[in-house]
Amino acid sequence: MKKLFFMIFLSIFPLCVQADEFGGKVTNFYINSSGTVYFKLVGTDGNSSDKCAAGLWPFSFHTDAKVSKEWISMLLSAKATGEKLVAGFTVPDSGQRCGIGYLYFRP
Repeated sequence: MKKLFFMIFLSIFPLCVQADEFGGKVTNFYINSSGTVYFKLVGTDGNSSDKCAAGLWPFSFHTDAKVSKEWISMLLSAKATGEKLVAGFTVPDSGQRCGIGYLYFRP
């Protein structure tokens, strides 16, 4: 029985953690008074993800997120140093911002 449960878990787990990703340099960064963080990543081709809303702020998360302080630190560090940052995100309905699930640095 344990083996069956484990096999089912392993087959479902990749579906739960899979997210779209986009990497680039942080070009825009903004936090509003309601605690929503907006930012933009631009790839080497000069464009942002085509899966998120076009404009200055295609990615967002709220400061209520458990890791929001760490994410803000990563965004500020990447902006200051020009390092490439990768965002894992959920694809929204058409024309809306992408919600962030994770961030990491990539050389």
